[in-house]
Amino acid sequence: MKLIPLGISNRFFYYMSGSKNTAFDIHFSFELKEQLDKELLRSAVRQALENFPEFAVTPVLREGTVWAIGNEAEPPLLEEGGKPSLLYGTEDTNGYLFAFRCRERGFYFSYFHGLTDFHGIWSFFRTILYYYAQGRGLEAEADEWVRESPRALVAEDEAERLDPYRRFAPAGGEAPRGSLSASFALPEDFYALEDPRVFGYALDCPLEPFLRQVKAHGSSAAAFLALLISRAMTDIYDTGGETIRTMLSADMRRYYGARTMTNFSDATYLTYDKSLANLSREEQGKRMRQEMKGQLTKEHFDGLLVQKLQAMQGFETSGAGIEEMSARLGAPLPKEARLPLTIALTYPGSLDLPPAYGSLVERITRPFIGVRGGANVFGLSATSWQGTLNIVSSQRFDSSGLMEKMQGELKEIGVEGELRPLEHRQCNQVLLERLQRI
Repeated sequence: MKLIPLGISNRFFYYMSGSKNTAFDIHFSFELKEQLDKELLRSAVRQALENFPEFAVTPVLREGTVWAIGNEAEPPLLEEGGKPSLLYGTEDTNGYLFAFRCRERGFYFSYFHGLTDFHGIWSFFRTILYYYAQGRGLEAEADEWVRESPRALVAEDEAERLDPYRRFAPAGGEAPRGSLSASFALPEDFYALEDPRVFGYALDCPLEPFLRQVKAHGSSAAAFLALLISRAMTDIYDTGGETIRTMLSADMRRYYGARTMTNFSDATYLTYDKSLANLSREEQGKRMRQEMKGQLTKEHFDGLLVQKLQAMQGFETSGAGIEEMSARLGAPLPKEARLPLTIALTYPGSLDLPPAYGSLVERITRPFIGVRGGANVFGLSATSWQGTLNIVSSQRFDSSGLMEKMQGELKEIGVEGELRPLEHRQCNQVLLERLQRI
């Protein structure tokens, strides 16, 4: 049995997930225009896994930390329904860190963020769809997202492929100094960490009018979404002028010329505080874009690489195993404790496919992303599909108030959005105590 070391960027999620919670569970929905051929999908997934050996793994515990071993089991193509909350890396998913739930005309796909980020999983999806379309006789081409052959790995440095944080962290570099300032705490009753339920609401609006307003406000799409939800929050809650913080995940590959399929994205932060509150919306949009742009530099990301490298070294030299350390990091605070908010916002952009898939795929969306307790109790995911912007909330409390206010913010700038509640779902989890020990 060959042990495969996990890179810092992937291993970090196991430490941060806590001992019992639904952090980092990410879902996609694929709707087809025809009946799903389950066996063809199974074959396409098998073919794709040959080209993505990084994903054909099972996490295991050894020597106080998490490793991986190769997994040649059947891909987990489950029927819709069944067990509501799966445990990744166990018999629930045949040991994999992802799962498919098949329905008559499509499937749901979910995965643990400790496997990869959006860039990696979208390349995996596109490769699966490429093989599926070929099996349906469609003339789909292998574009830059499709990893058509395992030979693509030959061009990749092994350290870059499996541990890009360690590979690119500058020798002698310094981590960012200081800490995040205090921020507003949501006055809601949240579900306990071990409760796998996630509530959510979807807000659909036409993409082009939204992008016109982004341009008119001198902003970017991600920064403008952060602005709108921050303004909505100040409308519905008495923030007392405290800072509202939004965390955006930024893909770092282009700053280092990296081709890795493992996690290589890190956080940038946007703040809405007293200095912005009295400005016009146009000026607010510009300021938040400037704040984001100031962090999208190699120098900024160099510091984040060093910071995460040092954090992992601290975990490993603490004398505590991963289970103990993860339990410490994920321990619930006393009920009376004031939990500062960090809004988790992801905006990968368009999920549109090339024209060759037009007769096959009806729609792709991200129904929700699992959110953890503590600071991350409210998250937003925004994607677009064929001219429609789909904004989805993931919440550890059941209230439509924030999304209704965001709908109102859009209406004020002439963008009409339709708000609808999503089916309440249970997230899948990684529980360290249920992983195989070797």
